[in-house]
Amino acid sequence: HEPDTLLVGTSKGLYASLDQGKTWKQIEVDRDDNSFVQEIAINPRDPKMILVGTRHSLYMTRDGMQHWERLGHGIPYGEIASVRFNPRNPDEILVGDASH
Repeated sequence: HEPDTLLVGTSKGLYASLDQGKTWKQIEVDRDDNSFVQEIAINPRDPKMILVGTRHSLYMTRDGMQHWERLGHGIPYGEIASVRFNPRNPDEILVGDASH
């Protein structure tokens, strides 16, 4: 994540601008789930590590949005309402689910 990079979640998925908002590109997080992106969190220690919460799941990239993996095995499948890296320990992820 560079200073010129902006990320926005929309009802159509995740969009990124690499030029301070002059142009935008849709980022494919999951081929089957480019749904409403409700939350975005960037790891303060590693800006290439980004979390995205959708209406259906939680995703993470470790390489600056090139590859994504679905997280949440063991948490209820549902609407992710809040995603944060723990400010005291960015290796820990805090997730709030609006469906329960």
